[in-house]
Amino acid sequence: LNGSGTVTVPAGSVITLGGTASKSIKGPTVNNAGNFVFGGTGGFYLYSGAFNNQAGGIFDIQNNAEIRDFDGGTDPVFSNAGTLRKAVATGTTAFTGITLNNSGVLDIRSGIVSLDSAYAPGAGSVHRFAVGGYTAGSEFGKLSVTGTATIAGQLDLMLTNSFTPTNGAMFAIMTASSRSGTFSTVTGRGITGGLYFNPAYPAGGVTLTVADGTPSFGANSAAWVNGKFQFRLQGVASETYRVDASTNLTAWAAISTNILSGSAFLDFVDNDSPLFPYRSYRGVFLP
Repeated sequence: LNGSGTVTVPAGSVITLGGTASKSIKGPTVNNAGNFVFGGTGGFYLYSGAFNNQAGGIFDIQNNAEIRDFDGGTDPVFSNAGTLRKAVATGTTAFTGITLNNSGVLDIRSGIVSLDSAYAPGAGSVHRFAVGGYTAGSEFGKLSVTGTATIAGQLDLMLTNSFTPTNGAMFAIMTASSRSGTFSTVTGRGITGGLYFNPAYPAGGVTLTVADGTPSFGANSAAWVNGKFQFRLQGVASETYRVDASTNLTAWAAISTNILSGSAFLDFVDNDSPLFPYRSYRGVFLP
């Protein structure tokens, strides 16, 4: 694609790049609001100008080809306000000599997205990683940053391939020469059976460790005090737990939701206990 000015790909349209030949944009700025599918094996080259994946637009990478600056001059800019997705292929897509500005969704379903410069996403950005096994690239998505990564926005996790990781398993979903910041929110942490993904922020990136948040009741903590029933609920510090109650072990009602303090327990008093001849309780972990 040669020329000048602006080329607009409207919403609802689909452009598919395939084959073995290289694809290039020389001159114009491209604004994509449609579905831009990057397939085949040839690389994608930007000579100058910019590629703007706009809100609602999808840039769908389905190969392991390079996306790069062709002439080695001022780095072209790839701006993502929509969804930048890598799927299907399990190798590495390298952004070489390209500045990636991300205020939208970076969705790595498979493979590795590699950036050869610093990375500073916007506060409203979303980083989605699929986890379907223990091997980076072929079984879980990964972002590799050669420069400094300044983390912001939301981390969204999704399990695939009916995969259930074991307690203690670790996944390095992001690596960088240095990292600052953390994700403001994390969704998709729950696994099954009380297990959950616990994100950590070492100096060189972001890791997920599978941990067990299953609650328990403190031994000998159940007692009647001042006419009310109380007990100690134990779990993981800074995590959220719900207390349910039932009179028949079938129908359960939520009666309290709490974030456990640094001591990792809650001394719970059921103020309504005098109203019931008997009552059962359970703790529910809410990752």
